[in-house]
Amino acid sequence: MVGFITRGRGVTIHKADCVNVLRGEAERRVQVAWADGDTGTGFCVSIKIVAYDHTNLLIELATIIGDANVPIKTVNTELDEKNRIATFRFVLEVKSREQMDKLVKLLQRKTDVIDVFRVQG
Repeated sequence: MVGFITRGRGVTIHKADCVNVLRGEAERRVQVAWADGDTGTGFCVSIKIVAYDHTNLLIELATIIGDANVPIKTVNTELDEKNRIATFRFVLEVKSREQMDKLVKLLQRKTDVIDVFRVQG
């Protein structure tokens, strides 16, 4: 993982092999790492959750996320009404990669969840 100093948006976090970072100016790259322990600060990550739609699905997903002590910053939803498939994009504040991985596993255990994955950008 590598940080990239943007113009006007602070530092953005990318995979070390991200083409956007590799094409960018080398002097704007900085080393970054997940914080160890509870530092009280977090990192915003975007995830998509694809699931079979039903009443209270959003509430159930938000409860899983909240019970994992992960603040929800934003959520957007889309519904494929024909197939009854809901897609959620959450922006979450996680404290570590371990917390993120644990949350993804919790969400994947939900029987009506089809897929959970990180979204870049």
